[in-house]
Amino acid sequence: MDFGTPIGHEQGGVRPAVVVGSATHCRFPIDMALVVPLTTRDRGLDHHVRISSAASGVPLPSWARTEEITAVSTRRFTQTAPMGTASPEEVRDLSDWLREMVAFA
Repeated sequence: MDFGTPIGHEQGGVRPAVVVGSATHCRFPIDMALVVPLTTRDRGLDHHVRISSAASGVPLPSWARTEEITAVSTRRFTQTAPMGTASPEEVRDLSDWLREMVAFA
């Protein structure tokens, strides 16, 4: 995914991301996706969820920056197919932290 030029502490550039939009959101004909960017830097923050399962497809252990859930145009995707799928444990940890990050959960 190409996040473009970052402002402040945003993640930028081309990097993997986890698509976290619900099945309902993904069916909307709006060419947008809800994503969480990944970083390979372990900052030791509890809310950064480790993504490293074999099924995930990431070449290096990575951390999902759950504080940066964002909506992006699907034109920012740099690949036509997912590189992998988060494991059930990774999905559980992401879900737990995303509920903490969103005030309406």
